[in-house]
Amino acid sequence: MILILAESTDPWGVALARRLTLRGEPFVLQDPGELCASTIDRTAEWVQQLTGVYRGANRPYSGDTGAVRPRAVAVAESDWLAELNALPCPVVNRLSPDGVPSCPTGSPAWEAVVSAHGFQTPCFYNAPNRDEAVAGLDLWGVDAYVKPAGVLHGGLVLSLDAAKAYVEDLEEDRSVLLAQISAGQLVSVFVVGDKVVATVVRSTPKSGVSAQGACLSPSLLQRCSDLVPALGLVHAECLLSLSADGLSTCLDVVASPNYWTCPREAQRQVVSGLVQYLAEDRCESAPIPAVSTAEAVSSGDCVGTGIPGER
Repeated sequence: MILILAESTDPWGVALARRLTLRGEPFVLQDPGELCASTIDRTAEWVQQLTGVYRGANRPYSGDTGAVRPRAVAVAESDWLAELNALPCPVVNRLSPDGVPSCPTGSPAWEAVVSAHGFQTPCFYNAPNRDEAVAGLDLWGVDAYVKPAGVLHGGLVLSLDAAKAYVEDLEEDRSVLLAQISAGQLVSVFVVGDKVVATVVRSTPKSGVSAQGACLSPSLLQRCSDLVPALGLVHAECLLSLSADGLSTCLDVVASPNYWTCPREAQRQVVSGLVQYLAEDRCESAPIPAVSTAEAVSSGDCVGTGIPGER
């Protein structure tokens, strides 16, 4: 049995439930807020039958108002997540109460792990507030990866002017992670378990369309599949910038990828990978070809228009 902890609006959770229904796999779709109100009885029959748990992206506490999560709520959720993460079956993903990895992007520990797997790391700046972020962008004068605090689905790769406009629209005291972007092709590599299940060639900030002919070598894909578990994750999106001279820079490893920025075929590949992993059906599969976002859009194969970090 598979436990899906997701709200009714969580697209990955809904897609996973539909796929499991088609396969005839037993599962329970549970709102995390309801289950969080109780404890997990490890002796219960349904718990002992679990082959895997999928944890969706929970909505931040009072996210629209910027309110701070009360200590009582934070402690209760931490205790409950400790029970969840202690389950012997696979949990996708074992995250902190705030829905983020224990090794945050841009931290010294994160950079050390990423570098050890053969990736370059960009110049990061964790701006403490909106004004400092704008000042940092002005100082760099280049395209940037912008990830405001509290965003679960990854940041945005933007031109300098677009990045400044985006940051200026944020709350004054909101911290922002910035990363310098050099010329290169943006690629998303989706990993489940120890396998690459989908790749998406994305557009560059200047061109606005996906470049053709990006080469995703087997060694690059293997490094991605090794990097994700090294960061303590089971499922993640590796956002890479590939330069013309063959260097690969890792901008982020997103523990809660944005469903709406994936072409439909990539969505299907990721969901299939999750089903195989959670149902313990981990057969060998053929390599997944890259999906061009531009081709998917032109053929009407995108199902949404959301962007990473959309508020």
